[in-house]
Amino acid sequence: MTRSCGNPFFSWFMAPVNTCLRESYKNERAYLASLPRTFAEHRAILDAITAGDAAAARRNSRQHLNRVISQQESLVTPGDEP
Repeated sequence: MTRSCGNPFFSWFMAPVNTCLRESYKNERAYLASLPRTFAEHRAILDAITAGDAAAARRNSRQHLNRVISQQESLVTPGDEP
């Protein structure tokens, strides 16, 4: 997804963030279970970017991040962060 924006800095910046997120899940099943929704949310962000709709991209990004934040306690065990 980060490569689609065409900004190599963004891809470079997000790589360790994504690695940390994957490693922080309580178990692999929780991570895998969240993938379909995550992919759909990322797709909505990408579609908005492709359409040149900055407002929709911003809204979709915010919704995705808010969902991930709201689920963090069920997905990540405190103190298990890498």
